[in-house]
Order: sequence, then C-alpha cells, then structure tokens
Amino acid sequence: MRIVNDRLWRPAVNFASLAGAKPNDYFGPRVIPDFQLFYIVSGMAEIRIGGEHFTIAPGECVYYGPERIHRITVLEDSVYYSVHFEWCRESPEPIHPAYGLRNCGAEGLTGVYERDELELSDFGIVRMPPHFAVQGLEPLFQQLVREYRDARPLHAVTMRALMLEILTAIVRGHLPLFEAESPSKIAPALQAIRREPERNWTVDALAGLCGYHPNHFAKMFKREMGKTPKTFLVEERIKAAKQLLLSGLRLEHIAERLGYNSVHYFSKNFKEATGLTPKQFRQQTGSRDAGM
Repeated sequence: MRIVNDRLWRPAVNFASLAGAKPNDYFGPRVIPDFQLFYIVSGMAEIRIGGEHFTIAPGECVYYGPERIHRITVLEDSVYYSVHFEWCRESPEPIHPAYGLRNCGAEGLTGVYERDELELSDFGIVRMPPHFAVQGLEPLFQQLVREYRDARPLHAVTMRALMLEILTAIVRGHLPLFEAESPSKIAPALQAIRREPERNWTVDALAGLCGYHPNHFAKMFKREMGKTPKTFLVEERIKAAKQLLLSGLRLEHIAERLGYNSVHYFSKNFKEATGLTPKQFRQQTGSRDAGM
C-alpha cells in the first residue's frame, strides 16, 4: 500500500490511551478502519499479522493499517500505549475507531503481510516497519494521551503536531540500510545489563566482557547506542521498575532490588526518566481500563 508523499502528511489522531492488560487478554483477530501504533511500556505481548509473528517487549512498538487482519495476545501483566490515527485527513478532529472495528476468523492471520510504503521527498521510497524500537517515543505518547483525555481547546491540532513528531522519529530511525549491519561489538555488555540491571556495572567490568580497553569501549558504546553505559543501565532499571510497580511491591523493596541506595534516589531517577513519580505511575496505570 502506497502512503502519500511526506510533504502531504496531515495526521489525525482518532484514539490514544495508556492501559493495562493481564496475561491471555487479547484483541482480535480483527481489522481496524485506520492505522495503529501499539507500544509496550512494561510486560510482554505478541502480534500475529499476515503470516508473521512478533514478540513485543518493553520499549517496542508494532504498526499496522486498515484491512490487515491481526491478533494481539498479552503474555505478561502489561502496560501499553494504543494510538489510532490516519496519515492524512483534512480535519484533525478524532473519529473513534470502534465504529469501524470488525472481528475476523483466525484463518485470516495467514498469508503475506505487505508493508506500507512511504514516499519521502528527499530520500525515496521506504517501507514502514511492522515492529520496531525507537528511543524517545514514550514521552510523546504520554503527551498525546493527555491531550486526547483532557480534550482542552486546540487539543486536536496539538495531537496532530505530536503525531507528526512521532511518525518522523519512527521513519528517521528506520530508513533502509542497503548493507547488512555487522553484529554488535558490545552485545555481551548489553546482554549483561539487561540480564542484571540491579547490578552496579562499571565501565571496566562491561569493557572486560567485550574484550576492549574501557576508554575504547565507552566510545564504541556511545557511538552505537547514542548514550553512555550508565544512562543505558538506568533505562534498563526503569523498565524493570515499571514491572515491579505493577506487581504491588513496596517502593522500599523495589529500590533495594534494583540496586538503589535509597527510595529518594530511586524516585528521582524514575521521575527524570518517565515524568512521573513511582506512586503516580502506579496510580495512573492501575486506574485505567484496558484500551483498544
């Protein structure tokens, strides 16, 4: 499916929510009348669409459009953002997608998934990825949900601007590479941090796992990840913290489990990363019904 030239993008947001779901909750098989981004904040889910299957981990997103039969199944207690939108519409006013949702049979989950093509005026034709991770989307989703929920004056125009920023970030992050990427030289360090985010990893220890001098490793890490090992470690701790907060564990125990010396320092890190205190995050996600 060809999408209009980027110079003509005028996105309209139809629905935006932050919601929670339990294991084995599911959506579909179904088709939707517009396009959707489904972003996992914490937990795990999977999607089946057009004969393909993707597992969605925290910080990852899936994208699909109208008449694409799909089914999303929640694998763990999860919190997620759901955004329905159209790429180009004269009016930015939301049109709720519920009126156009249609359930389908499971047999529609087979076949070939044809990726949408985007025509970029200064680059060429690119294909929209069905499954991806892009840094910096979560704060934008948070603002988008707030605008949709509060419906203040000019909220539709504001959502259009935020959606354009989200789509631009996604496309810029996934312009096609014509040469296969070489395996990551810092993969052992990334795996170690993700496996044990509570550990106070030092640059020396991480460099040793990869077989590099600490100074050289730090430069390689920043070049490949766009951030320092310390920043990446904090981000992985925050991902783990979100899951623990949803489990009902006391803040003191969460802070201790994730290697923080105090609840105050844990709360400070969490708010810097998410814009919410741990208590606000727990209250916000715990009070929402499952969205679309």
